[in-house]
Order: sequence, then C-alpha cells, then structure tokens
Amino acid sequence: MIKISEAEFEVMKIIWQRKQATSLEIIEDLQDHNWNFNTVRTLIKRLETKGAIKIIEQKGKVYTYMATIDENEFKRKSAKDLFKKLYDNSMNEFILKYGKVTAEDIQNKIDYIEAREENEKKETQKKNKNK
Repeated sequence: MIKISEAEFEVMKIIWQRKQATSLEIIEDLQDHNWNFNTVRTLIKRLETKGAIKIIEQKGKVYTYMATIDENEFKRKSAKDLFKKLYDNSMNEFILKYGKVTAEDIQNKIDYIEAREENEKKETQKKNKNK
C-alpha cells in the first residue's frame, strides 16, 4: 500500500472530492492551511512520484490530476494497518483496553458490514451492467 503523509492526505482528499483537480484548484482549496504555492507543488509531486495521482491534462503550466488509488480502499487499508500496528490485529486486546462490548454492539457492526457489502455488490453489478 502507498504510504501517504498527513499533508499529502489533505491533497488527496481534494482530488477525491473533485474527481480531478488542477494544481491551482488544489492550492485554492488548501488556503486554510496557509501553505505556500511551492509547498503544495511539492506535495503534488510526491503523490505523483508515489503513484497516488497522475496527470491527465496539461494546458501550458497548468496540470490536471486525478487519483490512481480508490479513496475507500485506501481508507480501509489504512485503518486495518493502524489497527494491526496498535493492537497486533487483536480485537481481544482492543476490547481489554477500551472496555466492554455488548452483543448489541457486535450485532450493530455485523448489520453495518452486511449492508455495506450488499451496497458494494449492487454498485459492482450496476457498473458491470453499464459496460
């Protein structure tokens, strides 16, 4: 899995939200961070080098980028890696550290996971149907 810093992740969130973004749009969307133009350009270049984004269009000095990694898949793998790192992939260790989990809590998680899997299955079927 591609490793992305917190600052790079801020750039990725913009590209994922917009589906594609120019460097100028990314800089504009990151105004709250008070990063200068060169900082943002460096973050974009790092993401491109890592293979997280690619250039899809160039008009003069303005580049348009799109993500090459899926947002949900990246978040899922990142969460899984963090859980593995912090709790040695052990739900038991997590529960011991953070308290009791009720049967209702577990059933709610199961229902949530099943609903997500069903939605993903429907989306995949829909995409395959439209091909």
